[in-house]
This record gives sequence, C-alpha cells and structure tokens, in this order.
Amino acid sequence: MLSFSKKNDIGIIKVNNEQLDADTVDLFRKQIPNHINDHHQYILDMKSVNFIDSSGLGALLHLHRTFEFKGCKMKVVINEPQVLSIFRLVKITEVLDIYPSIKDAIDDFE
Repeated sequence: MLSFSKKNDIGIIKVNNEQLDADTVDLFRKQIPNHINDHHQYILDMKSVNFIDSSGLGALLHLHRTFEFKGCKMKVVINEPQVLSIFRLVKITEVLDIYPSIKDAIDDFE
C-alpha cells in the first residue's frame, strides 16, 4: 500500500492504492511507522488515491498530529478533483498543506 523514497533529503511516502477508506485504513496505519525515520520533512503522495472516506480523513489527521508531535512537517500531494473537493468540503485544507505536485511541495519546503 505504501512505498518510500527520498528527494532533496525529504521523505516521500507514496500511497499506492486508489482508495483510503474503512477497508484500507488499517493497513495504512500499520505501514506508516515503517516509513517515518530521521527525516524532518515529508510529502505524502496521494496522487493514486481517487476515493477517501471519513476513516481515511481521520487517518490523515492522525498522521499530521504524529508528525507535529515529532517536530516534523508534512505536505500532501493530491491531484484528483473528487478527493480535493472532499478535502475542501470538510475544511481539511485549513489543517493540511495541499499541493498539486511533488515538485510544488518540494519547492515550498526550500
């Protein structure tokens, strides 16, 4: 479900699943700790996600709080209009930094 890479000393966690919902959120939560290491800046690449429900939103907020607690920053990459509209509807865009591309997120870190 997740893969990890690094660019410019920024950890990039890629969600390799089309859905982040009640059926997949447990696996997401189990795999995330494996990808949090000594980086202080992370990008959650959700370009593959085309559906998210309240369970998925809750998992993202939990991840955001976890990163804040560890003194890390997280940016989220989304380019699926339906997912982005859900984020705007529930105002999660006021909590998470959302970008249309990894390049835009990296540029904002620098």
